[in-house]
Amino acid sequence: MEAAARSALTFVGMFEAAERPATALSFGQHRVAEIARTLISEPTLVLLDEPVVGLSADRLVELGVLLRRIRDQKG
Repeated sequence: MEAAARSALTFVGMFEAAERPATALSFGQHRVAEIARTLISEPTLVLLDEPVVGLSADRLVELGVLLRRIRDQKG
C-alpha cells in the first residue's frame, strides 16, 4: 500500500509530501493529495465535487493540467 501511495503522489507531482504529515500541507496540496488517494484504487470513473473551490488562480490552472493528464494517461 505504501508503494501505491508513493506512486500516486509521484504521478500528481507531490512525491515530497509522502514524508510530511497531512497537517503540514497547504489547502491546495490537500486537494491534490485527495486526488492521489483516489487514484490508488485505479478507478474507472472519478467524480469530483467542487474540486477548485478556494484555490488560487495558479492552483486552479495546475489542477486543470493535472486532471487532463489523469484523463489522458489513466483513461
